[in-house]
Amino acid sequence: MSIQTAPDKRSRILEAATTVFANTGFHASRVQDIAEQAGVAKGTIYLYFRNKEEILLSIFQSYFDALLDLIDSFQQAQMTAEQIIDALVQQQVKNAIVNPKILQLLGRRPLPAETAGGGRIEAYHRHVLDRLSSFLAEGIRLGQVRSFTPRIGANILYSIILSIPQHLAFYPEDSLERSFPKLVEEVACFAWAGVRKEES
Repeated sequence: MSIQTAPDKRSRILEAATTVFANTGFHASRVQDIAEQAGVAKGTIYLYFRNKEEILLSIFQSYFDALLDLIDSFQQAQMTAEQIIDALVQQQVKNAIVNPKILQLLGRRPLPAETAGGGRIEAYHRHVLDRLSSFLAEGIRLGQVRSFTPRIGANILYSIILSIPQHLAFYPEDSLERSFPKLVEEVACFAWAGVRKEES
C-alpha cells in the first residue's frame, strides 16, 4: 500500500476543485463536493486551504505562474516574436486538450474584481499582459513587429490565446490528434499576421 505525500494530496484536491468549479460554478460549489471529487475527507481540505476562495486562487496562481515561466523561457532562449507566438498558441492548445477544465474555469472570471480574491485574479492577468507587452516592445525594437502600442497589442494577442478553449468547446472535433497541427498553425498565423512588420 503506497502512502500519498502531502504535495500529492494537495495537487489532487486542486485537480478535483478545478473540475467541480468548472462544472458547477464557484459560488454553487461546496467544499464537500471538492472532497468527494478528490476522494478525501472534508476535514482534509482544511489542512491545506482555509476556504473555498483560497483553493480557487491557488488554482489560478499555479496556472499563471506556469504561463509566466513559459514566456520567460521563450525570451531567454532568444526566440523571435513569431516563434514565441507560435509556441504560446501551441502550448495553449495542448492545455485546452489535456486539461480543458482549468481553461473553462479561467474564462468564467468567478470572483468580482472588487473583491480581494477577484483583485488577485485580475493582477495575475495583468502580469501576463505586462509580460506580453514587454516581448512585443522588444519585437518592435528589433524590427520584427510593426510599430503600435504594445499594451493594446498584448491585450488582443492574449484574447486570441484565451479564445482557444471556447473554440474547442464549440468544435470538439478540432481537438482530435489529426486536427491539432492545423489548429495551432492557423491560430498562430492569425495572431502573427496582426503584429508582424510588413515588408517595405
